[in-house]
Amino acid sequence: GFFTICYQLFDERQDSKHIKLRLDQVAQTNAQLADEMRMKIKNYGVLSKIKTIRHKISGHRDRNRTPQQVTKDEHLTANEVKEVLLFVQDIVSTLVEALGGEKKSAVMQKMSACENSARDSAFQVLQTLAKSLRDASGI
Repeated sequence: GFFTICYQLFDERQDSKHIKLRLDQVAQTNAQLADEMRMKIKNYGVLSKIKTIRHKISGHRDRNRTPQQVTKDEHLTANEVKEVLLFVQDIVSTLVEALGGEKKSAVMQKMSACENSARDSAFQVLQTLAKSLRDASGI
């Protein structure tokens, strides 16, 4: 899911809503910012790994490779995944402010709160699963 969502955010097809569309809107009032953001996205090399992984796992499934093998083939690290998350948050929050929405800092705070909530929920699920496994095995 992570790879599909990241891919869709930066997709440039005309039939999808994506960051490129929002950059075109920003360019109407702030061409310099739009150009800077386009260059930032273009020069962000990890996105090519994300695109390749998305294509090989779900878009154009390579049935000879497991998702784990595809990810390993692309040498994507945990740090890069976190870096991508922060990159997307930066781009999205900048766009929100540039399009007349909330301040970038407020958007970043909300995204951080959502991330923390999701992490806490996942941790609770894992704890419940671990307890169920212990109870089932009699340990």
